[in-house]
Amino acid sequence: MRVRGLVLGSAVLLALAACAEAPPERAGSEAAPGPVRVALPELPPKWVLMPEFWNEQGCAILSEDKVVCPAPPLPGEEAEEDPGDPRVWRELLGFDGPYYVGVLRAGALVLLPESITTGTGPEGTWRAFGLVRNETTEPVGADVTATLTAADGSVLEEVRAHVLVDPMRPGEPGPFVLASKTPAGKVQGVSWSVEETPPGELVVRDLMVGAPVWQLPYGDRDWREDLDAPGPPPYPYVALGYVTNLSGLVEGTPALGVRQPLVVAAWLDRERRVVWVTTALVGVVPNNAGASAAEPDDLPDPRSGGAFFLVVSDSGIGPRLTDLDLMVWAGSSGYVEPGP
Repeated sequence: MRVRGLVLGSAVLLALAACAEAPPERAGSEAAPGPVRVALPELPPKWVLMPEFWNEQGCAILSEDKVVCPAPPLPGEEAEEDPGDPRVWRELLGFDGPYYVGVLRAGALVLLPESITTGTGPEGTWRAFGLVRNETTEPVGADVTATLTAADGSVLEEVRAHVLVDPMRPGEPGPFVLASKTPAGKVQGVSWSVEETPPGELVVRDLMVGAPVWQLPYGDRDWREDLDAPGPPPYPYVALGYVTNLSGLVEGTPALGVRQPLVVAAWLDRERRVVWVTTALVGVVPNNAGASAAEPDDLPDPRSGGAFFLVVSDSGIGPRLTDLDLMVWAGSSGYVEPGP
C-alpha cells in the first residue's frame, strides 16, 4: 500500500540527513469550450507545517548548528508536477490521491471510466465502484445513475447513488458505490449518467489527511480486544490514520477548531480502478465505546489532530487491501470555537 503524507518527528530528520466490464464512455453534461486553469488547494509550505525542520527560506534544519540550503527533497517528493495530469498522486488540503487536476477541460461533471470496476456483491447482485470528477468552476455535489439492461435491451433496473464527497471542489474527484438488486449474471449492458446536485455540508477542507499509519490484515490474525468484536476469526481489515486541523495556517482561513471531520476512503488496484469505498468519522474507535468516548471528535485548535479507523469486513476484498493503494478525503461541516 502507498504510504504518503508528510513524515513527522525523527523520521523527517533521518530522511533529510540521508538525502544530503467494457469501460463506459465518459459521461457528463454538455462540455464548455477550452481548458480552464484553477488553483489546486495546496498544503501550507513545509516550514509552516513543521518549523522545527525547515526555515522560511526552505532550508533543512538538521541540528542547532547545521542547516542545509536548499533542502534536499523528501523521498517521493516531486520537483514539479503537471497540474493537468490526472495520474499524479497529490497531497492537498483534505485530499490525498490521484485524479485531481488543476486544468478543467470538460466544463462539466465527468464520470471517469478508467476508475470504474463492476462485479458481484455478496448476494450475487450487480454493483460498481468508481469516481466522478468535478470539471466545473464551482463546488458541487453529484448523483451517478447506472441503467442496467438485459440481453434483449430491456431495462432491468436503474441504480442511483450520491458521490460521497460533497461538495467536490473544482478539479476534485469523488467516489461512488452503486449497489443493485439485480443478479449480476442478468446484466448485459450498462449506460451511465451524472447529474449535478447542490453543494453538500463538507465545506471545511483546510485539513491534512493521511492513511495509514498502520494497518491490521483481514483474516486469521490475533484478536484485538481494543478493536475487534468478540468471536472467532476471520477478523476485519483495520487501518489507522490521522486528520490534522490546518485552519489559520492556510491563507484566508480562521484560526478556529473544526467540527468532527468525515473521512472517505477508496482503495485502488494496480490500474488505479476503485475496488472498495468506505467512510469513517474522526474519534470513533471500532467496537470500543470507551475509547471512542475518550477520543476527541472535534479538532479544537489549529495543529490539533484526531485519529480515524477504516474497517472492512467483506471477505471478498478484505484480504487484498493491505496490498492496494488508498486515496483519502477529509472534510467537515463547519468550524467551532477553539478549545480553552
